[in-house]
Amino acid sequence: MKWVFLILIAVVGGAFAFAALASVYQARKELRTWRAPVRLLAGALGLMGAIGFFGAAFSAVGGLDWLGSFEWPVGRASGVVTLGDGTHVVPHTPTGRIQLYDANRRFLRGWRIDASGGIFTPRVNAEQQIEIDTARGDLRLVYDAQGKLISRTQYDDGASASRLAAPADARTMVIPTAWYAWPLTSPFYAWLCVGAAIAIWAVLGSQALHARRGEVARRIDR
Repeated sequence: MKWVFLILIAVVGGAFAFAALASVYQARKELRTWRAPVRLLAGALGLMGAIGFFGAAFSAVGGLDWLGSFEWPVGRASGVVTLGDGTHVVPHTPTGRIQLYDANRRFLRGWRIDASGGIFTPRVNAEQQIEIDTARGDLRLVYDAQGKLISRTQYDDGASASRLAAPADARTMVIPTAWYAWPLTSPFYAWLCVGAAIAIWAVLGSQALHARRGEVARRIDR
């Protein structure tokens, strides 16, 4: 089933990314018109939106596990808990990842957890280990600060949903993120980019159609 999801996400996301790149290519043919920068903008927005949404989904189901530890742009994160040494444990639900940052919010390491694309809640236990409860699969995963899985247990079907509530010491934190990477931090921002790209393409398409109709009308008049 995992491979089915990976292929589906890759095909749909790849199609949209191709459309965005096609917009950039088309801009090369219109370099001396106002359409060129507008097409470039639409292509950039569409590509960032596609990566932000489909790339995050691809990560959540394990498509980027082969990269090992890497930092995905997080932006504003909620449910952040902190280890005794000041290391911040930052969850990123869209990608199904946990990322660790030092006290100065510099990236240390990150890994995907087995949350099956659903929500999850991290907390720090008495042994300074990272416990994660998942909504899908009803799992409790325990990791050390290096990202090594220590234990994996499953709750009974009737387990209380309160285990998914953020712990009392959890807080919201803004992780340093470049302005151009914010579309990758959240599906909301990703879809804003996609919506803007589609709107621009629609306007350009309407302009092109109007121009063609005008050209046809002039030829008929001749």
